[in-house]
Amino acid sequence: MMRSLSCLRSILLGLVLGVVVAGGSFSVAQTEGPKPLTNDDVVQMTKLGLGDAVVIAKIEQSEAIDFRLDVPDLERLKAEGVGSDVIAAMLKRATAPAAPPPPAAPAPARPLEGSVFLVGPDGGETALDMEPGTVSSTYAFVTVLIYSNFEGLKASVRTTERQPVLRLYTARAPKGRYFLVTAEQDKGDDVRSVKLGNMGWWANKRMNAPDKDNLIECEIVEKETGVWEYKPKKQLKPGEYGLWLLGDPGEMAGFGID
Repeated sequence: MMRSLSCLRSILLGLVLGVVVAGGSFSVAQTEGPKPLTNDDVVQMTKLGLGDAVVIAKIEQSEAIDFRLDVPDLERLKAEGVGSDVIAAMLKRATAPAAPPPPAAPAPARPLEGSVFLVGPDGGETALDMEPGTVSSTYAFVTVLIYSNFEGLKASVRTTERQPVLRLYTARAPKGRYFLVTAEQDKGDDVRSVKLGNMGWWANKRMNAPDKDNLIECEIVEKETGVWEYKPKKQLKPGEYGLWLLGDPGEMAGFGID
């Protein structure tokens, strides 16, 4: 009786192990890719009388192939009745070059040298036009006041940010060339004016750069090569502003704060 129970346990254990092994094998088979088309498959389709056109279509459509096409293999295929056109299709499929990778997405075009943008809270950029200026002068007792003027009392681009960030694209360091400035409204001439260094009897200030009264203290940081950001150190009042480029008569990328 004991021996019978022992034998029964052995049989049951063997059945359980067999199921586990079979289940494991089934799982592996499920994860494998498509079965490649082989020489034997081509021979079998030929003997079924499907016709060369059908066999060739199957060769061309199969996701994977595993053909053996050395000279002895070609002899065996011919001996099994595989037609020359089918063998040629096998050779063509086996030697076909791999599909080229999809072309890489083109890199976004970098803004032109000297482009200026107003940066929004979300990091988006709004382009500012670099406007050419004109020069005017006026006399104040013994001093000549020089102004760089820009058409219109208000810039077209507006923001409500009190410490707006300007992004400048230039390969050269901008310090001494680009200045963050206030632009005073001259309603009589319908222009925005930036006062430059003035000239007097005893001394001349730098005549081609903004006067200190119009300069705004700001942080200038190179975020990456050739990309500079200007940010005022203090909050600005509503009014007209711009990034002024050194020159004669100077240029300005203007914006306004509402």
